[in-house]
Amino acid sequence: MSTNNHIPINRPPRPPKPPRPHPSIAALSTFISNLPQNAGAQPPPLPSKLRYDVYGPLLLLPPTSPLASPPWSTYISSLPLQYQLDLYKALAESLNVTHIAINSPIPSKSVDNQNQIRAPQITPIYGSFGPLDSVEFEKVFWTSTVQHGVFQTWCPLHTMFSRGNITEKARVHDLVDRQLGMLRKRDKGGMRVGAVDLFVGIGYFAFSYLKAGVDVVYGWDINPWSIEGCRRGALGNKWRVRVGSSTTDSGDRDGVGVERSEEEERLVIFAESNEYAPTRLRRIKEDAEQRGKKWVHIMHVNLGLLPTSAGAYETALEVLGLNDGDGEAWVHVHENVAKEDADGMKSDIEKRFGELAGKVWDPEGFEVGVEVEHVEFVKSWAPGVWHCVFDVKVSWRRIIISSTGSLSGEGEG
Repeated sequence: MSTNNHIPINRPPRPPKPPRPHPSIAALSTFISNLPQNAGAQPPPLPSKLRYDVYGPLLLLPPTSPLASPPWSTYISSLPLQYQLDLYKALAESLNVTHIAINSPIPSKSVDNQNQIRAPQITPIYGSFGPLDSVEFEKVFWTSTVQHGVFQTWCPLHTMFSRGNITEKARVHDLVDRQLGMLRKRDKGGMRVGAVDLFVGIGYFAFSYLKAGVDVVYGWDINPWSIEGCRRGALGNKWRVRVGSSTTDSGDRDGVGVERSEEEERLVIFAESNEYAPTRLRRIKEDAEQRGKKWVHIMHVNLGLLPTSAGAYETALEVLGLNDGDGEAWVHVHENVAKEDADGMKSDIEKRFGELAGKVWDPEGFEVGVEVEHVEFVKSWAPGVWHCVFDVKVSWRRIIISSTGSLSGEGEG
């Protein structure tokens, strides 16, 4: 009978391997270790991580990033220029980018009240961005990104891009996708559906409508750089697009070819103030009807201007007033509001839209309903302030007075 006399050996557990530093932190560490002793002041301790966004070849540092604020910003500024460039080159290579810039919040109003196009506030620190005063699209740096399968491109010197809008883009897409699915089941005649974006920018929300299946989107913007980015983005998504001309000094509209060919394009952009949207769309509708074509039903209007889009409420309703017959549509109202004031703003928006609707639809001939169906808290804008979207449902029904004097909706017995 054998006996196992082996005594088990209890090995101490291996210590965990130290976590590998992020490539960007490793690049900073290597740069500092290779600096000559006479390069400048003593470097600050390495940050544990960097805050940044990468869009294609662009690294964008927020103003709160360790490299964009003291003590690191002070240290970097104290280095000779060549060493500064070497640091940024090492950082760029570690993240596989070619350009670096520091971002700053866009003021709601500039000092001279002239920032109507909401131009971005960035400080290029590495890479060639092109001349700031250039008016030629090909002479400046462009970047791009893909969100939810949608390609977008823009010029960082002249156009803003907000990563925080990604959830709202997805929400709008899913909402429209569901609505169109139900509509197609009910409407076997193939009604064409359109959307209007009165602040189209580079296509933030216009592209969500198009991806969801809207037949055509009409957009307005006054920033030529945003319009070019929107045009390039549409082409990158393989959507036919055309840009209309601006309003002339005489008040006439040129670009009639755009109006006549709108059925061929998924996106039509007008380089003019959105105050002309109702007149422009009315001409497109009349032109289509003269050619025996049925115009689209505008189901969604987007008002994506912050801090408030209140100045476009009436324009949005005037656009919806171009629809034929009874119907319903949604206006997506973007506003900045304190969270505790959101319910009050919801009531104010319903009241204001109700008042303005009486100017668009004759109260004696139409029954109009206005309701904020949903309030979406998109992102924090400032301490205590939120970027919110109010989904305003607007429905209208023609009132028919029968021979007996009773009232009924159009189409009822």
